[in-house]
Amino acid sequence: MQKKKQPVTWLHGIIQKYANLRDAQIFSSAAELSYYLIMTFFPVLIVLNALLSLLVPDISEISDLIEDF
Repeated sequence: MQKKKQPVTWLHGIIQKYANLRDAQIFSSAAELSYYLIMTFFPVLIVLNALLSLLVPDISEISDLIEDF
């Protein structure tokens, strides 16, 4: 006599998917990715600020140009 297979419930499916993600170390990879993105975001902002301060003239020069217009 064969055993009947139990129907897979939605909760069992969610638990199985979570276990698969945990085994694949998806969560630690996501944490590493977010850490390195944050750590590279602030130095990029500092470099952009330094470059813009060299390229953009002072506010007084901008106001003089606007007044002449």
